Amino acid sequence: LLRDNFGFVMQGVGVVVPIFATYDSHPKPEARLYFYDAMGAQFEATDYAATGSGSPAVRGILYYENTWGSKPLQQLNEEQAVSIALRALDTAAESDTSTGGVDRGGKIYPLIKIVSRDGITTFPESKIAAVFKETVA
Repeated sequence: LLRDNFGFVMQGVGVVVPIFATYDSHPKPEARLYFYDAMGAQFEATDYAATGSGSPAVRGILYYENTWGSKPLQQLNEEQAVSIALRALDTAAESDTSTGGVDRGGKIYPLIKIVSRDGITTFPESKIAAVFKETVA
């Protein structure tokens, strides 16, 4: 993916930079996040990761919430984590037209995946809509 976009990087055009999330049960059970820079270098994140043109705003929000929020990000339940994710996307989309947020008019929400010891699940759109209405809109 990164190699295919390298020409765009050299031209200064946007590039897709993936984040990989996994749950490692050995040697001790824990979630792991990996992100890459545009040149392909791999990094392991400890608490959160963000990529894309809106990522500076998102990283700032996640840092704030992780450091000064009611509890660290890893201790949040799914609804609390989704609320922060939606608010971060909404904030980033406010000042960055390339960031996909929530289409309020079309009621189109981002796809949210939950990675846990039980596997990977999709957070239901109906629950995303409810969390958005309750904590963002």
